[in-house]
Amino acid sequence: MAPEPWCPPGSESEWLRLGATALGVELDEQQIDGLRRYLGLLHTWNLRTNLVATKDRGALLERHILDSLAPVRLLRERGHAPAVVDVGSGGGLPGVPIAIACPGARLTLLEPRRKKASFLRAAARECFTWNIAVEERRADELGRIQPQGFDVAVSRAAFPPAELPAQAGPLLRPGGLLIGFTTDQTPATAHAYAGFAAPQTVPYDLRGHPGAFSLTTWERRPD
Repeated sequence: MAPEPWCPPGSESEWLRLGATALGVELDEQQIDGLRRYLGLLHTWNLRTNLVATKDRGALLERHILDSLAPVRLLRERGHAPAVVDVGSGGGLPGVPIAIACPGARLTLLEPRRKKASFLRAAARECFTWNIAVEERRADELGRIQPQGFDVAVSRAAFPPAELPAQAGPLLRPGGLLIGFTTDQTPATAHAYAGFAAPQTVPYDLRGHPGAFSLTTWERRPD
């Protein structure tokens, strides 16, 4: 039997608005509607297939969708329409929320598993995110067919943070930015990697969840 739908105090829309504001991200009504549409789709699919470990609608909103908005401020600050690749997108986290919050960005969701790639295509279609392309392949395969590289590569929980430069770095163009999600349980190593400037740490507050949350960024050096 499916669990009862969860709704935080106020409404899901208000919770999304407040949580995004805590991250320094302002959302309009259309973006909030898109995130709620994605939440419903993710929750429904997740009850019958393993997209995300938790089946709880509230946890999906708080711990996954809101958390996925953490890089949005960095992307908006870049001042142009970046080409972004979400490496190991899984259930679309963080790629789909980023696409909804940054309609000017061009998102490529990289996911080698067919069932999850099928969900990503459904999410892009049903959430009206025309700025999403889904690539059903591994990172090394995409690097061979798209050698020009991306402006930004982002990954959330697909790899340990310390492995991100090796796994996702080759997809970046020179000067591109790599973004990984880190917590006090999964810190990134502080040393620099070949071809990258020293990592920078950007802390953020995740509404409703205590703990140390941060993004770790690496900039690819010019060739």
